Amino acid sequence: MSERSVDQSIIGNRQQQRRQLAQGNYDNSLGQEQCQQQNRSFGQQSNRQVGSMMGDIDSYETREDQKFANLHRAGEWPD
Repeated sequence: MSERSVDQSIIGNRQQQRRQLAQGNYDNSLGQEQCQQQNRSFGQQSNRQVGSMMGDIDSYETREDQKFANLHRAGEWPD
């Protein structure tokens, strides 16, 4: 094998490694973006669930307050 063909082989290998590395970085960035989108989606879903639970708690407390007020007005609940 001549010196020139060895040099060409090394250059070719390095170019291929750089292409593979660039492709790997690109794939990795796509994976990170997908992961961030899933995290955002999960965060939004969690916020909706918490908001729903807070709404349920508020409506429950309002109903309980109303029951107490009704009992109090009817004289069935001492001051």
